[in-house]
Amino acid sequence: MIELIITLLLIFILMLYWGQINDAEISIAPMIGIVVGALYSFQDYEEGREYTLQCCIFVVSITVIWQKNTDG
Repeated sequence: MIELIITLLLIFILMLYWGQINDAEISIAPMIGIVVGALYSFQDYEEGREYTLQCCIFVVSITVIWQKNTDG
């Protein structure tokens, strides 16, 4: 269990770093309930692609959202 917590904390720190590199919107929020896990997702729009990284560690969630525009 401790290995899982350490791994998720490292993901948490790396996500903050990644958000700073990509000039992303970073939000840290409390949650009701206990959740452990991570999510990577992207959505295509006409003006570009929006990426989402999310990591949940027990009662805290960090979400990093950034967009890359398509050239066209």
